[in-house]
Amino acid sequence: MALPGKSDVVRRNRGTVGGSIAHADPAAELPAVALALDAELEVASATASRTVPASEFFVGTWTTVLGDDELLTSIRFPVWSGRCGFAVEEVARRHGDFALTGVACGVELDTAGAVQRAAIALLGMGNTPVRASDAEGALVGRIPSEDELAEIGQLAVRELDPPDDVHASARYRRSVGAGVVARGLARAFTAAKETG
Repeated sequence: MALPGKSDVVRRNRGTVGGSIAHADPAAELPAVALALDAELEVASATASRTVPASEFFVGTWTTVLGDDELLTSIRFPVWSGRCGFAVEEVARRHGDFALTGVACGVELDTAGAVQRAAIALLGMGNTPVRASDAEGALVGRIPSEDELAEIGQLAVRELDPPDDVHASARYRRSVGAGVVARGLARAFTAAKETG
């Protein structure tokens, strides 16, 4: 999933996918992408290795299940097939700043154009990336209109308790987050339709 213009020179040239995921910044895009796409993370120590699903990897702000003697050594992203589209949308105060809220999402369409699989993970809305399972389920079997996507966005943030800090209020994050989800899903739908 390419993110043109979504990074600055330092991050593009010095950052790594694994480094971003292991850093576990709740406002970062790649942990949300890993969560949305059900990535599997290979973790190793000097004596053993294990596989951790992304859904179990993030436990708090900048905190993961990695032990003191463990490293994240590889990441596997399952490949979606068929008519698929993906998008990352976010809101930040300035280009290159951390996201106040955002979403990583994907949809897979059946031959009639209805959703047969959906993935929605929010960033900046808690102390870890958050999967919006209810909103995903509400999409399945539908060809949503713009108004229905707005409703899905509201559903995605309804039960969340986003941070209230000097950067943005919880109310702002929830309100803008719903719109970001709707925009991201609209982009993912457009991309999926163009593949078929």
